[in-house]
Amino acid sequence: MALRGRCWQIFARVKERRRDGVFRELLVAAGESASAEVLETKDRKEDGDENGDEEDAVERVLASLVDATCTAVPDDGSRTAVRDDASDSTPCTAVSPDTSFRRVRKQIDKDLPRTFPGHPLLDGIGRDALRRVLCAYALHNPAVGYCQGMNFLAALLLLLMEEEPAFWCLGALVEDVLPGYYGNTMLASAVDQAVLRTFVDSRFPRVGAALDDAGVPLAAVAGSWFLTLYVNHLPWEVALRVWDVLLFERTRRVLFQTALALIDVNAKRIVEGGRCDRLMECAVQIAPAQFDGSGEFILIFAWAI
Repeated sequence: MALRGRCWQIFARVKERRRDGVFRELLVAAGESASAEVLETKDRKEDGDENGDEEDAVERVLASLVDATCTAVPDDGSRTAVRDDASDSTPCTAVSPDTSFRRVRKQIDKDLPRTFPGHPLLDGIGRDALRRVLCAYALHNPAVGYCQGMNFLAALLLLLMEEEPAFWCLGALVEDVLPGYYGNTMLASAVDQAVLRTFVDSRFPRVGAALDDAGVPLAAVAGSWFLTLYVNHLPWEVALRVWDVLLFERTRRVLFQTALALIDVNAKRIVEGGRCDRLMECAVQIAPAQFDGSGEFILIFAWAI
């Protein structure tokens, strides 16, 4: 397991969230067979793992470092997932008496081939693992069910950890860090885009004016940045660094910092794109075209905001 994956599990408080047997029960309810990996994990817990003491020691050290440098923000009620009314006009499918799990699974199956297509770890067996995690979570949190964008979150987690920890980490992201983002109305996401627009108007008024003149909503550009936590929008290592901070701080501040840094670096390009009727084309290419892979440039900008 990658060290980064271990750290993320500690940041997400996976040990505190995990309930023995719940993931396997959800797989059964979803009509999925537990993978050999999940069964082996169960056997290791029952029989005792000779490497367990060493792994626990590493986790205790990492956890102590986290506790020493980061104080968890108390739950003031804002972390409670927003329960949304059903709607067929959104990319989200909740599990409810009116919406069968079959419909949820159909949407998940449709999105699987679109998730990191061609990635060697997410073809075949990896894609099956992604389906199991998403189906299990849809049953675990029926108020959210499944929303497009969650497939990228779960896929990235699976690249760094096993299925069950990925399931619990997904829950931490959806319920603790991004409450209300992945529901039928996606209310919290819309609110954050409105807040981001306020920041843009305040810090970069010429960019805001260019967007208005071109009739381009900022959410059309930045909405997917937030929903996918910059996966597929930033170079791999940069996106991972954003996730490091997001999970460590357990707040969405880094999403705003990164968005404002991107806009700051590209403000002139956006304004000039508006003058030649190419603003939307320029704006959607901001993140992918900005970096050479090192990522340090944008991160320095983001942390300074």
